[in-house]
Amino acid sequence: MPRFGTWWLSERLYWKKIRVTCECGVMRQYDAKALFDRIGDRSMPALLGEISAAIGCEKSANVYRDRCKLTYEMPPGELSASRH
Repeated sequence: MPRFGTWWLSERLYWKKIRVTCECGVMRQYDAKALFDRIGDRSMPALLGEISAAIGCEKSANVYRDRCKLTYEMPPGELSASRH
């Protein structure tokens, strides 16, 4: 069950890999445990913003209009952890 209405990275460590994709063509994957050890626990929606900024997306600061469309590519059958 998500804490405070959203999933957290610590609740998704069983995914092994955190995969993100964007309509601009970005496709990345991160080791879930290594990411957790490096940056600590984050809400999954907030993590998308941090990843977007880290990869240099020009739209990462846009919150309401023309924003980054980075989403999670989740294992089949999983509940959404994304901000979409």
